[in-house]
Amino acid sequence: MKAICCAGFIVAGAALANPAGAGEIWRNDFVVSAPPTLDAFVPSAAPLKPAAAVAFADGGDVVYGALAPNALDVEVVRVRADGSVRWSFAFDTTVAIAALLADGDGGATVAYADPEDDDRANRIVHVGADGQLGWSRTLPSGWLARISTGRIASAGRSRLSVLDTSTGDVIWQRVLSRASYGDAGGLVVDAASNLYVSAPSGNGAFRTLKYDADGTLLWSATTTDSDRGGVVAVGTGTLYVRAGFDVRALDVADGNVAWSSFVGDAAIVRLSADSSAEPIVATASGITRLVAGDGTTRWNKPLADILGIDVLDDALLVATSSRRARLDPDNGAIVWSAVYGDGPRLPLGVGARSGNEARAIARPAATAPGIARAIDERIDLASGATVASTDVAAIDHGVDATSVLDADGRVLDAGASQHADGPRLQLRAIDGASGTELWRTNDAIAPPGNAFAPALSRARPAVASGGDVVAVVQVLGDGGLCASNAAWTRVAAYARADGTRRWVSWLRDADALYCPYASEPVADATGNTFVSIVTLVSCPVAPSLGCQRRTLYKLAAADGAVLWRHDEAVDAGIEGLVLSPAPLTLVDGDVVLAGGFLDAPATALRVAGADGSIVWGSHVFDGLRPGDTLDRLGDGSLVAYGGTDSSYSWARLDVATGNATWTNTVSWVPCYDAGCNGYGASLILPGGDKIVPFQRDYAPWLKRQHNDGSGTVDEWMLGESSPILSSSVSQVLRDPDGQLHVYLRRRHRFTGSATFLAALDAQGALLGQQAVYAYDGDLTDASSYPAPLAMPAANRLLAHTVATRLPSPTTAGVALYDTSVTAHGNLALTLDADRTQVAADMPLAFHLHVTYAGDAPIAGARLVANLPWASGIAGATCAVQSGGDCTLDTRTGNVRATFDLAPGGTVDVSGSVRVLDADGETPAMTATTYGPTGLSESDTIDNFARVDLIQSLFVDGFDD
Repeated sequence: MKAICCAGFIVAGAALANPAGAGEIWRNDFVVSAPPTLDAFVPSAAPLKPAAAVAFADGGDVVYGALAPNALDVEVVRVRADGSVRWSFAFDTTVAIAALLADGDGGATVAYADPEDDDRANRIVHVGADGQLGWSRTLPSGWLARISTGRIASAGRSRLSVLDTSTGDVIWQRVLSRASYGDAGGLVVDAASNLYVSAPSGNGAFRTLKYDADGTLLWSATTTDSDRGGVVAVGTGTLYVRAGFDVRALDVADGNVAWSSFVGDAAIVRLSADSSAEPIVATASGITRLVAGDGTTRWNKPLADILGIDVLDDALLVATSSRRARLDPDNGAIVWSAVYGDGPRLPLGVGARSGNEARAIARPAATAPGIARAIDERIDLASGATVASTDVAAIDHGVDATSVLDADGRVLDAGASQHADGPRLQLRAIDGASGTELWRTNDAIAPPGNAFAPALSRARPAVASGGDVVAVVQVLGDGGLCASNAAWTRVAAYARADGTRRWVSWLRDADALYCPYASEPVADATGNTFVSIVTLVSCPVAPSLGCQRRTLYKLAAADGAVLWRHDEAVDAGIEGLVLSPAPLTLVDGDVVLAGGFLDAPATALRVAGADGSIVWGSHVFDGLRPGDTLDRLGDGSLVAYGGTDSSYSWARLDVATGNATWTNTVSWVPCYDAGCNGYGASLILPGGDKIVPFQRDYAPWLKRQHNDGSGTVDEWMLGESSPILSSSVSQVLRDPDGQLHVYLRRRHRFTGSATFLAALDAQGALLGQQAVYAYDGDLTDASSYPAPLAMPAANRLLAHTVATRLPSPTTAGVALYDTSVTAHGNLALTLDADRTQVAADMPLAFHLHVTYAGDAPIAGARLVANLPWASGIAGATCAVQSGGDCTLDTRTGNVRATFDLAPGGTVDVSGSVRVLDADGETPAMTATTYGPTGLSESDTIDNFARVDLIQSLFVDGFDD
C-alpha cells in the first residue's frame, strides 16, 4: 500500500498478526518536580546574536526560555496568566535560545543558536499548541521575524531563510555572507513584508540588505567603518542600524544613510509607538529619543544602570536593577518610579498588556550567575504598583545521574538538580529485579556557614557503597563559578538501607584556584570513605598557572572528619593539563594506587587505611610510563601496567607484598589517527584473562591479554569493515551462562549511528547482532541509550539509561531489557538519488529500499535518512509490501519511518528535497535501517547506505 505525506506524518499498510519484538521489561526514569527557572544572562543588543529569555502572547500568556535545573535540556515553558503551565517542552541541547516567539495559536517558535557560529548547533523549532513538536529545521539562526500569515524568517550570520510556519519547509533562502569573522547581524520586517538583514562581509565591514517577501534583493548597503552592528528597527520610511558606537538611519527606498548619531556601546534601541516611530535609545547611563528626520536629540533623560526598556503603546517602561519607571515618551518626564521590594533584579521584559495592566518578568540578580526563580508580576501602568504576583506551577525535570550496581543487586542512582533555592543531591536505590524505587533522598546542599551560593560545576556526582553506607562526591562552585578560590568538594555519606544522610564533609584548601577534580570514592567495610582530589594551585616558580596538587583523604565513618590526608608534591606539568585524581582500589581496608604518589612514584602503591603510611611500593616498571589503572583478579591479586611508545608491559602483583609473580612485555604500536577510537570497557574473564576492545582503521577489534604469565596477546577484527562506516566496540559483557557479548557501534562518519548487542562464538567471532540503541542524527529524535550495568540472566540486560522523548525532559534512569531473540534474519538497505551533481535551488529526488529476509515477522523496525539540506521533503511516499503499518515522519526535514514487515517484505520511501546553498562541496545523504531488539542479524553493514554528492558553489544566492 502507498500513501502520500503532506503534513509531516503518513501511515500506510495493515497490521501484522503476532509480530515479533522485544524491548524494555521496565524502566524507571529519574525525574524531579520544580517550577521552571531562568538562566542568568542579559539579553544582548546587536551586534552579537541576541539571547531571549521570555516572549509575550496577545492572550496574556508568557513563554519562558528557561534552563532546566540539571542543565540536560533547555526548556521552553508556556505559562498562563494565573501561573498554570499550558505546556513545557524540553530540548536536549546546550546552546542558548537566541530568539523566541509566542505564537498566537498557543504554540511557540524558538531559535537555538551558537552565538558565534552558524553550524549544525543552530536550529529552529516550532512547538504546537499542545506542546508537541510541530517541526524542526537545522538552519542558520539567531534572529526570527514573522513576515505575514503563514511565513516566518530566520537569519544567522551567513544565510536568510524564509519558512512555511505550518510545515517548516524552506520557501526561499539567500546567502548573506561567507566571511568567517565579524560581529554583524540582525533581522527586521516592515509592514509590507520586506525583510532587512545584516551580515558580516569581511575586511572590517558589514552589509545590510533589503529583500521583498519573495526573496528579490532590492538593495544592498555596505558599512565600511565597522564590522560590529546590524539592523535593529524599521520605522516610517527609515531603517535604523547599529554601526559600532553609532545609530544610523537608512532610507528604506535605497539604503542610503540619512544621518548618523553617536550613542555609545551596548545601546538598546526601540521605536516610539506614535506615527513618527522615532528611535528611543537606552544606554547604561541614560535614555534618549532621537528625531527621525535628522537624528538630533528630541529629549534626553539621565538614568543610571538601565538594563531594559519596553514600549507598550503610550507607556515607555525603563527597568534598572533596583527599580522600574514609566517615562512620558513625548518628553522623557518620569511618570512614576517604583523600587523593587525584594532586592536587586535582572529584568527580562514587560508585555501582554491588558487594559492598564501588563505582565513583567524578571529574576533575582543576587544569585547571578546561576539559575534562579522567575519573578512574574502584573503591574499597574498608571502607578507602577504590583497588582499580583504569580507563582509558576512545577513541571518535571530530568536528572543527570550516575548509576552503579550495588553488591546486593540494587542500582544506586546519584544525580544533582539545580533549583531556585540552590542545588540538591538526588540519590535513590532501585531494585534491580523489579525496577521498584526502594528509597529516595532529595538532599538540599547547604555550604558550611552559608559561606557561598553553591551551583553545580560538574553535574554528575560520583557514588560508591561500602559497609552500610553510600558515599557520594560532588564538585560545586560559588554561583556556577570555579575561580577566585570558590570551588568545593562535597563528600557525604548516606545510610545504605534507607538513604538517610549520616554526615557531610566540605573539602577545600585555602590556596585552591579553580574547580577541583575528584575521584570516585571508595568506602571500607566500616563506612570510612577514601577520595582523591586534584586542586589547581599557584606555582612556586614559573609557569604562573598549571601547577597542581593531588591529595588522598580518609574520612571517618562516624562524622566525615578527616582522619588523615596525604598531599603529594606540587606538579608543574603542562599548563592546562589536569592530573588524574587517581582511581582507588580497596584492599582489606587499605587503598592501592596505580602510579603511586608524585613524591613516591611507583608502579603501584599500597597505602595503609589506618594512618596513610605506605605499606609497600612496587617498582617493577620503574623507568616506564606507569599505567593509570589496576585490575583485580578473582584470586585477589592485582595486575599493574607500564609502557613506552612502542611497547606495553603488565605484571601480576601479590597483594600482600607488592612483589611481581610474573611480568610480560609485548610490542605495541599506538594508533592516533582518526580511525582509532581508543579503548572500550574491558572484561576480566573467570580464569583471569582480559578482553579489551579497541578500534583500528575504523574497524572494531578485540584483544585477549592472557594473565597466566605466558605473555600471549591475541588480536582479531570483528567481522568486516565498511568504507562508509566507523565501527567500534564500547564494552564487553558476560552473561551468567558464560556467553560473551559486545556492544558494537556502527556509525556514519557524520550523521547517525546504531548500537548492537552481539554475541561471540568460542573463537571470538560475531554471531547475531541485535539493535539496542540508535542515534538517528537529530536532537529531536526519541532515543534511550542503555549503558550496560550487568547481564543478570541470559537474555536480560540491566542498564543505566539516558532517554530523550520530546517534549518530556531528557533524563537518566534504569531499565531492564529483554534481549531474547524472536526472529533471525537480515535487513538490507539501498539509497539512490536521481543525480549526484547538484546546485542550489535544484530539486533532488531520492529513493530508499529496505528488504527483509527472516524466519519470523518483525514489528517496530526503523528507517532513517538524513539529508544535507533542511529545506523540507516534497512528495514523500511510503510503500510496504508483505508487511504492516509504515509511519513516516518528515517534521525535521529528514526521513523517519517506522514499519512492520513479514519475511520477504519490502519498504520503499521516496521523495524529493530542494538543494540549499552549502559551504561544503561534498554533502552526503546517509541512511540507516535497524530492527527491534528481538531481531538477530548476522550482517549489519548492509543496514547502512550513503550517497556522496558534488555541489556547485557558484549558485550562491548573492544578487548584487
